[in-house]
Formats: sequence, structure tokens, C-alpha cells
Amino acid sequence: MATDIELAYAYLAGKQERYDLLWRYYDGDHPLVYNASKLREIFRGIDATFNENWSAVVVNAVLDRIGIERFQIGDGRNDAANDALLALWRDTGLDLDAYDAHLCALVTGEAFIVCGEDEARRPEAYFNDSRLCHMVYNETRPHERRFAAKWWEETVDTSTVTHLTLYYPDRFEYYSTPHKREEISSGKAFVPAEPPTGPNPYGEIPVYHLRREQRAIVSELADVIAPQAQLNKILADMMIAAEFGAYRQRYIISQMATQAKVRNAPNEIWDLPASDGEGQPTTVGEFSATELSNYLSAIERSANVIATISGIPKTLLFETGNVPSGASLRALEAPLVRKAERYAGRWEATWRRVLRWLMRSAGLGDVPETDIDVVWAEAATTQPETDATTVKTLVEAGVPLRTALRRQGWDDAELDMLEQDQAQEQTATASLAQAYMAAAEANASRTGAEGAPGEVTDAA
Repeated sequence: MATDIELAYAYLAGKQERYDLLWRYYDGDHPLVYNASKLREIFRGIDATFNENWSAVVVNAVLDRIGIERFQIGDGRNDAANDALLALWRDTGLDLDAYDAHLCALVTGEAFIVCGEDEARRPEAYFNDSRLCHMVYNETRPHERRFAAKWWEETVDTSTVTHLTLYYPDRFEYYSTPHKREEISSGKAFVPAEPPTGPNPYGEIPVYHLRREQRAIVSELADVIAPQAQLNKILADMMIAAEFGAYRQRYIISQMATQAKVRNAPNEIWDLPASDGEGQPTTVGEFSATELSNYLSAIERSANVIATISGIPKTLLFETGNVPSGASLRALEAPLVRKAERYAGRWEATWRRVLRWLMRSAGLGDVPETDIDVVWAEAATTQPETDATTVKTLVEAGVPLRTALRRQGWDDAELDMLEQDQAQEQTATASLAQAYMAAAEANASRTGAEGAPGEVTDAA
């Protein structure tokens, strides 16, 4: 039976090449799958690659709709606790790391947040690339974390040392080997460091796992890589055709050597010799150019396939010439919005555990995870006019305003604030009305007093 250190090495080493490839696709450094040798032959040493990076569009379209807006403890009325949590979020840099963690979780299928304390016992938390960490779960209780592993390289003098730490609920184990990661062939290369173990003062594994799916670690690009490779291949073929076949090829058949006399250039007059009357007559002609539109149609089809399988609205990928209405845009974005909301809901449990750890480590109390609410930014494109019309229609149909706004995504804190604003506005309106009434009465009294003598005079 393999030891935990051997398991950790097998998991970490096993995903390096796969995750490197996924990041290459996201970054636009796509390997040319089909005809790299042909390109090398044709361009003779020129470092030429041709690709259109649709993979980044697929990831960014989801990523742009997943953002943490704020936090709320309990009913949100404890301003001191909410402010303290926000300060921790910013002081640890997680307000910036959250974006990178979500990006990594989409590209590779997972990401990690590692927590700890500095020398002054202040809480720390960092996003860690999924190529550096791994989480092993209890096979009988899949939600229970058995141990986590993290490895990294350190340069000591002129040599490289690879460290590997195992995180358990009650202890940390430290290992190292005087080799680079790519030079290690087995977990047996790691030996206990000095000290070999240390206590875990936190009572839980301070490594938190963001997973795109619970079933398996799957990248958002899993179904996109094949059509992306096809698109790149077609694009490369089109560039080759444009280099060698996109212009009309002319030819001359003659008994005389004309190569030195004929140039293919504007305003050039060819002086061709006549036939000798016995052999092949002098003939000129041309081959038709390669139709690049055929390649463009194939490229557009591959892009359509990518849009369809990823649930990305085609309005984000193509210039259609038509601006969709608010209702149409919501319908087009619905699959993408549902996907973003599903990921946010899945990652919220992990972020709650991170925030709970931060508050407890900072001495702000052991707040239950269920009392910490992560408020996410609106995933759908904001349509104020459409939203206002929807709320107006619901209210006219008899739905209470609070219920209508809750359906639009308003939380209880926002609804309470609305009611407070409405109460203040009503109070201000009533006060203003009373002031107008008092002014009107005073004006009427003054007008009546001034008109009384005139009435007597008229009567006289």
C-alpha cells in the first residue's frame, strides 16, 4: 500500500503536464496539432504560428460573471463584525486573489487557498496554483478532507531543493529532496526534513479547495480544446494557401527559353516568341487562385461549435449587426448566467470556510459558517429599464413590492434599507405638505384680513 507521501507525489506529478497544456490553451500558446512539420518546412525556421484564441473567451465569459461583492454576517445588522471581516479580506489580499483563484478553477478545474499566520501571529491567506497543491478526501466520506499536499522549489546556494508538506487536521509533515521537480521519479525520493513534523494549531486542515465540479476535476476547456485545435489547423492551412495560392498563377508553354525575359509585374509587357510551327505552340494561361472563403466558412463553423458546446452567446463572439433587446439578451445569456451562478454557489461553501478561519484566527470569534453570507455580483447583464418594467408589472398584478424586488435579486438588507428610505421619504413628504398647508392657511388669513375693509367700502 502506498504511503501518503507517495500518493501526494503521484497526484502532484500526474497533473503537471495536463494543467500546463490547459494554461497554454488559455494563454493562446496553442500547439499546432496537425501540420506543424509542414509549417516548419514552408516557413524555413521562421517562428510562425497561427491561432485564434477562443479558449480565453470561453473562460473569461464565465469569469466576468463571477465576482464577490461583499459579505454579511447573520442578518447584516452587526456593522462592526461586517467591517472587521471586510478588513481581513483586504488585508490578506484575498480581494485580489479571489479573481485568480476563480480563473484557475475554471482553467484547470480546481484551485487552492492556503491559510496560516505570520511571525506576529497575524492571519495570512494566499491563492495557490493547482499545480502546486492537491487535496485527498476520505473515500468513505467524500466531503471529509483526509490530508492536503503542497510542493515548491527553493534555490539553496547553487542547487535546487524541492519541499513537500502534508497537512493533516492534527499535524504537519515536512519532506524535501535535493532535486528539481522534473528530476523526481518517485515519492520515495523525499526524506523527512528537520523538523520532520509540527503540530497543527488550527484544528483543521488550513488548505481550502475550490472545485469546478464535485464529481471530478474537469476544466472549463475540456470540450473546447478539440474544436479549438481544428480551428487553428484550418487557420494555418488558410495562411499557407494565402502565401502560395491566393494569387493567380501564370504559365507559359514555349519552345524558346523565356524565363529570363518574362517578369510578373504591373505594366510589364511580355515579348513572347512565336511557335516554330512544328512543336507545341506558344501558349500562355493561368491557374485560378485558392478560394480563401472556403477556409473562412470552416473557421466560422468551428467557432460556432465552440459557442454552442460552451453555452456562450454568439453575440459575444461574432458581430451580428443587430443589437438584441433586453429580453432577447437575457434569453441568449441564460445558459451562461446559470453556469456562472452554479459555480458561485459551489464555491461559496469554500469561501465561507476560509472566512470563518480568518475570523477565528484574528480573534473575532468562532462564527458558524452558516452565519456568513457571501454576496455575489449580478451574473446577468444589467438591464435597468427591463427590470423596472418587470417590477412595475408584478406590482400592478398584486405582488407586494418587497416580493417583486426579491425576485429581482435584492437581499433582505437591501429590502430593509428600501423600507427605511421609503419611511424617511414619507416623513419628509408629510412634513413638506404640512409646511405648505401652514403657509397656505397663513396666506389665506392674511388675504381675508386685507380684503375686509374693501368689502365695507363697496357696500357703501
